[in-house]
Amino acid sequence: MVRRSVARNIRYLENQQLTELEIAVSSVLDFRNPAALGLTPEDLTGLRSEVPWSLAQAAVERGAGGMLVPSAALHGNSLVLFPSNLPSVPPVRIVRSEALPLDLPVSLE
Repeated sequence: MVRRSVARNIRYLENQQLTELEIAVSSVLDFRNPAALGLTPEDLTGLRSEVPWSLAQAAVERGAGGMLVPSAALHGNSLVLFPSNLPSVPPVRIVRSEALPLDLPVSLE
C-alpha cells in the first residue's frame, strides 16, 4: 500500500517545473530570523499554527504586501503574498523555469 502511494506521488512530480519568479512588492516583512522577534524556529515552522497566523494577520492589517518566513516543509524560505494588499496586477517576471529533477530508484513496483 505504501509503495503504491509513493509511486503515485512520484508520477505526480514527474512533470513538475521549478520556476524562479521576480515579483515587485513594496512592503515585505522579513521573519527569516525568528530570534530577532523573540521566537524560536519551531514557533514558525512547527505543527502549531497560532504564531504564524497571528504574524500574518498583523502583517495584513498593517498593509504589508507579503512576508518572508522559514519554510515549514522544505529547507529554505517561503514568500507569502497577501493579494488584498497588492496592486490588481502585481509585476511578475519569470526569471527561469526548468524541469524538476528527481533522483528515482529504477523501479517502484
